[in-house]
Amino acid sequence: MVPGLGERSRELQRHAEEQEQASSVEDEGWFGQAMDWLSETGGGIVDGIRGGVDWLGDRFSDGMDWLGDRIQDGRDFLGTAIDAIRDLEWPRVTELLVGGLTGLVRGTGDVIELLTGHDLRWADDGTGYADAPRPSPPSNPAWWRQATSRRSSPTPTRPTATSRPARSR
Repeated sequence: MVPGLGERSRELQRHAEEQEQASSVEDEGWFGQAMDWLSETGGGIVDGIRGGVDWLGDRFSDGMDWLGDRIQDGRDFLGTAIDAIRDLEWPRVTELLVGGLTGLVRGTGDVIELLTGHDLRWADDGTGYADAPRPSPPSNPAWWRQATSRRSSPTPTRPTATSRPARSR
């Protein structure tokens, strides 16, 4: 055994306890508690302000997009009107109806989005997707079966009205 080891061990134990007590949160006093409260509250306030600024930025962006769309609609209308006057070609009634209905749908969708914050996508162009082409059967399947079953004829010929098989019910 090393002489004084027990004494040194007890001294280190006492220093550890003093350090533990000095670092304890229980006795931080009113100033420490006030600082903790400020940091917690301040973080919540900053997060709230940041969220509000983000929301305002989104609404501003949406408003600018809407304004740009309305300006483009006005340009299109003026271009159509100028072309009609210049070329003496007036728009058809169906063009006016479709244009009016399109404006009504867009305007209604914009009002709903403004009030609810949810875009129903009524005036979207869609995805542009179509299924793969599929062969369609001929109008008279009995005739087609009969024509394709003949191997001697290189091309099927359409039978006359008197030679058609009768339809069964």
